Amino acid sequence: RDRYWGAEWCPPCAQIKVTIFSRPEFQERSRLFVPVYLDGDLPSAQKLGEQFGVIGYPTMILFRPDGTEITRLPGGVDVERYTSILDIALADAQPVSEVLAAAAAQPEALDDNDWRLLAYYSWSTDNGRVLPDDQRVATFRALANGCPTRLRPDCARLFFEYLGAAAAAEAENTEAALTAAEKSAAAETLLDLTDEPAVLSANVQNLLYGAEPVVGVLSAADSVRRAELVAGWRGALDALQTNSDELELSAAERLNLIRARAVLARLESPQGELPAALLDEARSTVAAIDAQTTGSYERQTAINAAASLYWAAGLDAEAETMLRAELEKSKSPYYFMLSLAEFAPVSYTHLRAHETASF
Repeated sequence: RDRYWGAEWCPPCAQIKVTIFSRPEFQERSRLFVPVYLDGDLPSAQKLGEQFGVIGYPTMILFRPDGTEITRLPGGVDVERYTSILDIALADAQPVSEVLAAAAAQPEALDDNDWRLLAYYSWSTDNGRVLPDDQRVATFRALANGCPTRLRPDCARLFFEYLGAAAAAEAENTEAALTAAEKSAAAETLLDLTDEPAVLSANVQNLLYGAEPVVGVLSAADSVRRAELVAGWRGALDALQTNSDELELSAAERLNLIRARAVLARLESPQGELPAALLDEARSTVAAIDAQTTGSYERQTAINAAASLYWAAGLDAEAETMLRAELEKSKSPYYFMLSLAEFAPVSYTHLRAHETASF
């Protein structure tokens, strides 16, 4: 059985519907299990959500017939990877909790599919079910180091989890999560990974959303290391853009790619103005996608991504104008009210859905 928690007002949920659920590859495999959709706004779904530790939407959990949780499926990956992980989970039916325990005890005994289950588990929606928060940094470090080099693109996902966990731990505590030596080693590994196309294609969401926490935890402002990491990350984004058609990046992902560039520019020069060329690219890309995107779910995610891009670029007034215009023509105007509520004055009601990215 596969249970999917979502909500009509959730932008990442609409993205999943566009990129995964609408594809024939997924629909073919859905005959192999019983898909159950739970509207997170309903009391019954909220009760089950509490039972299974659901903290954000979308959350997709695959169960055995006896109710044992096998895995939490990832969002933000291409349909080929998604269906591959679904195939592995359906064929093996070994809970990720057991795979993780085996990795801690005897990592050399894991096969490639075991490592892939760990790499593509939705750690962002785990909520301590498999891995307690205080063990995430050490566990992900060990997994990233133990994962076989033949699976380097997949292993890189565990490395990004390690960096994200370190950034989160450092943000919550006054003590550094990593030693100076660990930060230096991680920075060198990251710079190597950003040069590998296969790694980039397996880590699109990590690259779109992870720049600020990762670069922040691995380098000091205005340092040589900060400049190196920003340049390496920017090169990775350039490679993603060059291969956007081959990677089948969605409209929202193409917008978030430019947003990530804006974030990098802020990291490189916190007090400086964004380059005029970057602002022009943001405006022209938003205009093109606004004109081209007509499907309901795709448009919902694209317009919200466009607003996020504008806010990251400091174009707040343009973001509000675009969202207000969308309210007049959308069949689901409340969907965009949430984005207005996030950044507009306090007269708006504040409400936000959790994102699916690792960061």
